[in-house]
Amino acid sequence: MNSNHSVKDGTLLLSSSNIGSIRRCGCCDSYHLSLGNITLRLHHSDILTLTEMLVEALELNAMCELKEKEYRRGSA
Repeated sequence: MNSNHSVKDGTLLLSSSNIGSIRRCGCCDSYHLSLGNITLRLHHSDILTLTEMLVEALELNAMCELKEKEYRRGSA
C-alpha cells in the first residue's frame, strides 16, 4: 500500500494500492473508498467501523489457520 498525498479535483488522496484508493472530499468532508469500479462515500465513523470489521476478520482467520495447523499436527 502506498500513501500518496496529492490533491485532485478537490479531493485529497490519502492512500492507494493496486486494488483501490481512499480520498477525502474537500466539499462534503466525506471519504471516497474506491475498489475496482465501485466507489463508496463514507463518513469518518463508517471508516472506523470498516477498519474494525477488517481487523476482526483477519484475527478470526488467523485463529482458524492456527487451529487447522494444530489439528494437522495432531493427526500426523
